Amino acid sequence: MKKKLIAISLTVILLFSIIAPGLAECNHNWVYAGEYNGMYTQHKTVSCSLSSTPHGHWRYVYVSGDEYECSKCGAEKRDNLTYEYSDYYCDLDP
Repeated sequence: MKKKLIAISLTVILLFSIIAPGLAECNHNWVYAGEYNGMYTQHKTVSCSLSSTPHGHWRYVYVSGDEYECSKCGAEKRDNLTYEYSDYYCDLDP
């Protein structure tokens, strides 16, 4: 009975030592992948000189920075981001 208990304990320890590293979160190794540049539009609803009723306004947002990739799992992150904003444009402007 004692040998059977030892065998089961060793089997559980062996299985845990094989499975646990796969379940653990990646200990990221970030490698510089290049420069990131992007653009998106930002919207807000306000009134202006063209109409006292709230309506849409939008502007461009330009983003640049550094992009990194994990050499272990392929995850990506962006760092040192810089944002530049255009003026707001009114939806009612011709």
